[in-house]
Amino acid sequence: MTKSIIIKIAVVLIGILVVFLGRGFFYYSGFYQAPPSETPSYEQIVVPAAPSTEFSDVYEEEKGVLIVDVSHDNNFAPWELNVLLSRVTSRGFGVKLLEKPEDPKLRLENLEKKLRFADALVIISPGLSFSEEEAESIKKFVGKGGKLLLVEDPTRRHRVLWDPERKGVAINSISAEFGLIFEPDYLYNMKENDGNYRYVFFRKPYFEVNEITKNLEEITFYDGGSISSPGLGIVFADENTFSSFIETKGRLSPVALSEGSKVLAISDLTFMIEPFNASFDNNRFISNIADWLTLSVRVFSFSDFPYFLEDNLKVAYADASLIEIGLELKNFFERVGKSPELGQYEKEAEKGEIAEVSQDTVFIGIFEDGTKVEEYLKRGNISITETEIELENIGQLSQEKTSLLYLDESSDRKVLIILADAEETLKDTIALLKSGEFRKRLVTDILAICQWEEEPEEQVESNEKD
Repeated sequence: MTKSIIIKIAVVLIGILVVFLGRGFFYYSGFYQAPPSETPSYEQIVVPAAPSTEFSDVYEEEKGVLIVDVSHDNNFAPWELNVLLSRVTSRGFGVKLLEKPEDPKLRLENLEKKLRFADALVIISPGLSFSEEEAESIKKFVGKGGKLLLVEDPTRRHRVLWDPERKGVAINSISAEFGLIFEPDYLYNMKENDGNYRYVFFRKPYFEVNEITKNLEEITFYDGGSISSPGLGIVFADENTFSSFIETKGRLSPVALSEGSKVLAISDLTFMIEPFNASFDNNRFISNIADWLTLSVRVFSFSDFPYFLEDNLKVAYADASLIEIGLELKNFFERVGKSPELGQYEKEAEKGEIAEVSQDTVFIGIFEDGTKVEEYLKRGNISITETEIELENIGQLSQEKTSLLYLDESSDRKVLIILADAEETLKDTIALLKSGEFRKRLVTDILAICQWEEEPEEQVESNEKD
């Protein structure tokens, strides 16, 4: 019986095998062999380069300092400014960073300290809004002729602290003070672009003619946004460029110039970064910006001490007994980067004539030495008697425990006169000057009066340029 079962199973298996073999021979004529494949020739593939124009940077050397703000959680890397800052430094400017202090309360103090010696300030994509006090300090800086460059980029707003009153962009906390609003949008052109609908062209017919657009034919922004600035735009989009946020048929502008050409706003950073700077006239545009930043019209006042004085100034003491105080002041100027000369003051004209100095000078003496600089004091309507100081529009002051700091700017040389009732008071006055505390004693833009009922506390030297 077992043998019968085995035979039946074998018959079934043979039948199944016959069926499969028969179907194979009947329906299939052979095995598939794939044809040989050819590797593509990559040498034949040509990737078009971004259009660029030959560019040679031509400039004039100037002297000054540019400050870059990194104290407001700014969303950019320092290397991204390599192209712009290399052109700024090649023009003779120094570049310094406004860094974030450990104590946020010191942010305003640090800003004011840096602006005292700055000619230009650059603010890029801040993540923290500026306080009202910071905005006021920057407005004063611009009011003195300082240049302010404001840059935002639509791709960098993920770190921005949104503020509904400023339309969501932190940089507007300062730009709005100058009539400029960076919109929370990006510009795009579906009809004509540089390979991406957000790579937008801007051409000469849509430029306002000025120092920023000089010699430009065509520039490209790669992450541009729009700036609302009635009457202040200088670069405009064509009719095929639109805003992702603003539904308007009006002209869209990513570049604006405000405050008598002292505030420049640009809603794109990418065009400054390699290799995008080489496209079209972007390089020339960057150089125009560098020229604008370094052509300083900054006016320095007494409150900006010591940076309104030329580097090769003279510290002049009235009498040899004051040489130690003069040396202290000379050392201070050297620490802030100047090259002072120390010596006794000598009149350079006969009596009755104005004794003009040949270089910026800081004169130190006691009140009885006032006769040596009488010509300068008269210009400020200041007269010194045996016991009193007479000031026009202020009145008479006793010389006791009193010192006077007066800045004469009536000629092409600046003369800072420091007088006190005694040598000890003069030392205390120099301490006030070095610490910056003298600013609290200013009665006019060029005159400070210091009076003490008691001995003044020692001042900390905190006004050094770092």
